[in-house]
Amino acid sequence: MIDKQIFSFSLRRSGHTAILAWIAGMHEPTFMFGDVHCRAKKIKAPAILEFRHGTKVNIKNYSPKLKFDGLRLASVLANSDYKMVICSFEDMKYNDFSANKINTIVHKFKIVPNDMVFVIVVLRDPFNLFASRLSYEGLDTTNNRATKYYKMQIDYCIDGYDTIMFNLLCINYNKWIASKLYRMRIANRLGLQFSDRRLNEVISENRFDDDIDGIRTNHTNRWKHFVNTTKFHNLVDNELIESAEKMFDLEKIKHEMGKVRTNM
Repeated sequence: MIDKQIFSFSLRRSGHTAILAWIAGMHEPTFMFGDVHCRAKKIKAPAILEFRHGTKVNIKNYSPKLKFDGLRLASVLANSDYKMVICSFEDMKYNDFSANKINTIVHKFKIVPNDMVFVIVVLRDPFNLFASRLSYEGLDTTNNRATKYYKMQIDYCIDGYDTIMFNLLCINYNKWIASKLYRMRIANRLGLQFSDRRLNEVISENRFDDDIDGIRTNHTNRWKHFVNTTKFHNLVDNELIESAEKMFDLEKIKHEMGKVRTNM
């Protein structure tokens, strides 16, 4: 029986995929429902979705996107014995990351009581986050939409606890990968029995180490490949760094960046 539901609202390359997989390994079987709310095709849908164990959701007035995802979720869970459902929203509309928006989306998809719903926001230091996005996606930096979204996430994690209807957990990716004690606290906050059983598997699957143009990088120093590029500095400007320092101690990385730029 499903007794827990997690909603993740994070940027791509933030490390949230690794963290969600690690969480899933502590409460199996878990259904991972990714790429949510991303399809615009028109479909015919019933007014009421009925999930196993009697949960009913009225989708009569849902948009075609939400109807499609609601049906997809219902069809998977109709005859299953999952204990937990994880719904992941990547790069949600850049211009709206607010408690009201998140409350609305979670309300549409939740199938457990409010006290068993957890909203997770994974945040990674801006230097490695945007270096990773440039490396794997060639992020378009003309309007800096992703950086604005990142700053909204920071503000939300500082102020959102008083405005959200569900359990809010903001996870610092840098701390998560470095500290077992921090991971234990996350597990406790989620009401799960702590286990690192899937940690090594997650690290292997998510390419924590790479060679980029001959420069050896990992999850803590991907910025080295981009430190002297205009694209990188257009993204990670002083305003973004100042915002990120509300949640991250960036002095060590800034010091290392200074030395690398001097030697190149």
